[in-house]
Amino acid sequence: MPGSRFGIAALIIDDSASIREVLRVILESERYRVIEAADGREGVRRMRLENVRHEWTLVCPAHNIATEPEQ
Repeated sequence: MPGSRFGIAALIIDDSASIREVLRVILESERYRVIEAADGREGVRRMRLENVRHEWTLVCPAHNIATEPEQ
């Protein structure tokens, strides 16, 4: 299938299960193999368990990232 992403793993890291689910539905509809994790450590563990070594995409929504105030 032209343009298919079948076999490319997409790692979704977010502490919100509902956000992970929405992203999973979208990515699976585009034929990504989706791996979910609630935090970065779990994400690394899941990548190792899933044996992701080659082509993959990281999806990490940044809605709660704390930044230092501007000076």
